[in-house]
Amino acid sequence: MTLDHLLQQLHHPAVRDLAWLLGAPALLDADHYPIWSDHASQQLLQQAQSLLLQLEQQPEPLLAHLATRPVKRLGYYVENLLGFAFSHLPEWQIIAEHWPIRDPQRTLGELDFLLQTPGFETLLHLECAFKVYLQHQPQLGIQGFYGPNAEDQLHLKLDKLFHQQLPLSQHSSVTAQLNQPIGHRLGWFKGWLFYPWEVPPDTIRGLAKQHPRGWWQTLGNARRRLQQSPAQWILLPRSRWISPVWLAAGTATLSGPQMCEWLEHHFAHLHTPQLLVELLSSNSGMLEKNRGFVVDDSWSEAHSLGKR
Repeated sequence: MTLDHLLQQLHHPAVRDLAWLLGAPALLDADHYPIWSDHASQQLLQQAQSLLLQLEQQPEPLLAHLATRPVKRLGYYVENLLGFAFSHLPEWQIIAEHWPIRDPQRTLGELDFLLQTPGFETLLHLECAFKVYLQHQPQLGIQGFYGPNAEDQLHLKLDKLFHQQLPLSQHSSVTAQLNQPIGHRLGWFKGWLFYPWEVPPDTIRGLAKQHPRGWWQTLGNARRRLQQSPAQWILLPRSRWISPVWLAAGTATLSGPQMCEWLEHHFAHLHTPQLLVELLSSNSGMLEKNRGFVVDDSWSEAHSLGKR
């Protein structure tokens, strides 16, 4: 069953998030980076299909697992979801999770997961990340993507993931405590990349061709579009950024003009980019048609000058 087909049967937000994390395409091309591949994701999604359908009917085990490590950061929520999957899928075993690595002077970091995977005698070291970036400077390739708020940049995250986090499992304090060698060290790197509205994106070396994507606009450019939009819209809080939205019929939404008015008021006081979803009505409820960030009119200039 494909991810899209499975999501049609899953409505609980946490269960949808888990399914999306397991089955969604990676942001990066596995031919260029040591990452968990899309083929491996499809296999894992098939293994998890019955578990996900069961959780849709009875989500309590997943919710209880999430409640044991309540977190506000989206990255920790992602790790918690994946930890639940790895601990419940047949033939998978978590050898270590959130393992702090120290030398005598300091903490070097922590390993997200050491896993015993089906069919392999060696262990898998997996570092997990869910990230969201906006393409600001297309001419710079991978170096042209920025996080919505902070100084986070895609290429800096990749440097950290592949040159700092994954090599941690080669540390002597790790290998000395293991009975099995680590056979693979991979990044689980998923998320969404957002491109300027109505600007066809170029193919960028290192990015997966089928990665999840959206759009972004400044408020000045989005104003007319929203005021003329016949669709219904919602704002997505950070905690709901992972999987495509499904809403029950009758859920409160905003019209395009109402969304525009809300954004005008927001950006008059704050500079925080906002993630919007345009909705499409269906027989089962309202589905996500597309998603995109609206940023204030100074966002591009601030990033160009390195002020954010």
